[in-house]
Amino acid sequence: MGGLKWRIGALLDSLPEQYPDIRWTAQHLHMTERTLRRRLLEEGSSYREIIDQTRQARAKRLLMNAQLSIEQISDLLGYTDASSFRHAFRRWTGQTANAYRRQL
Repeated sequence: MGGLKWRIGALLDSLPEQYPDIRWTAQHLHMTERTLRRRLLEEGSSYREIIDQTRQARAKRLLMNAQLSIEQISDLLGYTDASSFRHAFRRWTGQTANAYRRQL
């Protein structure tokens, strides 16, 4: 990641739990939502992609902590239920969260 995409990823990664919507992020970066969308498009990205990449990286870090259940990790990542997290993790990595955890 580079440029604006990198800045947004770093911002999202610095937040303790839930991920803000694009409007909040645009305001935090002192630009309009439209400008943010346009600049990300110029970089070949979208806000949704950055959220997914940030969640994926955080999920992998959280899975290293065996004390956290999949349900707790799901909550920390802002999913409404654990099955949504499980589905997303399989989409990202091609394997289940439990299988990823076991291989660590």
